[in-house]
Amino acid sequence: MPKKQYSIQWREQDLAEVERVVKNFNAKINRVKRKNPKAEAYLPNTVSKQDIINSIGTRADFNRTLNTMKR
Repeated sequence: MPKKQYSIQWREQDLAEVERVVKNFNAKINRVKRKNPKAEAYLPNTVSKQDIINSIGTRADFNRTLNTMKR
């Protein structure tokens, strides 16, 4: 039987962590584009903080999304 999933309670540190991870993710994409413009077709699109926050529903989603972006 699946566990009940509760909505995330956003804390200030969560929002700060999302902002930090999004900034690092977008900076990495821009760095790679500058270094090798031909690789642009293979890179993911940049993301916005608000898009990430809207896509997260639970604490597990939060951890999964941030870990994916960090990799």
